[in-house]
Amino acid sequence: MTDAWRRNQKLAIHGWIYSIRDGLLRDLDLTVERPKDVDRLASRAWFPNG
Repeated sequence: MTDAWRRNQKLAIHGWIYSIRDGLLRDLDLTVERPKDVDRLASRAWFPNG
């Protein structure tokens, strides 16, 4: 990802998860389109309430 961004290529990663319990695919409402998104999501994962 970082290499593609460095070359100014468009790249987006979308978060989905598949449940083996019920067989459903769920959207995690998570998209990473640039390096700043990684930092934002990482801080949300470590401090989910703010």
